[in-house]
Amino acid sequence: MLPSLKEWWDQPHRDLLSGLVVAFALIPEAIAFSGIAGVDPQVGLFGAFCLAVTASIVGGRIAMILLAKDWVQQIPMATLVGVMLMVAASTANWSSLREIRRAPKSDTSVMVLTLLITLITHNLAIGVLSGVALAAILFSRKVAKVIAVTHHDSPLPSGGRERRYAVVGQLFFVSVTYFKAGFDLHDHPERVVIDLHEAHLWDQSCVAALDQVIRRYRSAGSVVDVCGLNPASADLFERIGASAAAA
Repeated sequence: MLPSLKEWWDQPHRDLLSGLVVAFALIPEAIAFSGIAGVDPQVGLFGAFCLAVTASIVGGRIAMILLAKDWVQQIPMATLVGVMLMVAASTANWSSLREIRRAPKSDTSVMVLTLLITLITHNLAIGVLSGVALAAILFSRKVAKVIAVTHHDSPLPSGGRERRYAVVGQLFFVSVTYFKAGFDLHDHPERVVIDLHEAHLWDQSCVAALDQVIRRYRSAGSVVDVCGLNPASADLFERIGASAAAA
């Protein structure tokens, strides 16, 4: 026992990585089986936790298999195959195949990718991870399009013109293109105000895009003011070193 503890202490990252992988794989599995059983997801998560603790105490799945092998050997293989087929048939949502044309293309693409990767690799975990990655990418693209940049002009006492841009939405690396497209960088009024009361800055890409817009207007002689930054966005804006002066 002492040599095994010494080996773990010398290289603990292996067990920590294994624990994280199992945890991330177990959480969606527990929630999915809770939905199949028709119980609250918290019940599935609590049951998974209890099973993991029990398995770690009694020796894991190997010990469970060795203890139950005498009973398992008495079950015909055809019976086990039949049980697995019935479980798969009863848990599959066959009606989704009929509604695949009416379903959103993003949901359909995630389902098809998960199925194909699982069939090719014969590994459900890889298929699920591929589907989750694609779903995250498609979701970020959807969120990126939910951004609006509107403007209106008003006269200044000096006889010039002030243009106020109002930005609404979440600004991050995917939405930068839509954000910059909302500014007319070829029109240079005397004063430009960028109102970010209803926006949030999430990463360096959006700060760089905002800084680029500010520099373009200032290089053309416009006075640029940025207002409405919330505390988190203002902190990110200052730390990255953007050139705008937040009002």
